[in-house]
Amino acid sequence: MFSEKNMTRTINEKIDTSDFEFVKLKDFAQTVKPKEVTQLWGWIISNKGRYGASVAVATEDCFISLPKRYVDWFQGLNGEERTAFMNGKCGITNIREQATENGATYVFDWVDVE
Repeated sequence: MFSEKNMTRTINEKIDTSDFEFVKLKDFAQTVKPKEVTQLWGWIISNKGRYGASVAVATEDCFISLPKRYVDWFQGLNGEERTAFMNGKCGITNIREQATENGATYVFDWVDVE
């Protein structure tokens, strides 16, 4: 009850997340083929982390924890974009490691899902 005060859930109501586990993007990348599209059904933003807000996206069977840089992107979605996202019209593909000044991170490409 109290943990939900620090969390914003924007997930399609048809997706039962009660037994979902959180998977790091790095680990999820190891379970899909490079060009495979993973359809997304919503997201959770948690504000209770030690290092600020974090975001995870909902697939059909798990939450994928995304890098913190995506929090602002999700918070900036308008009503039409939120609805489309929750209706499975957005996906990710080509999940890969990318070098940065601070070490490696994982990135992906957004795709429209019909």
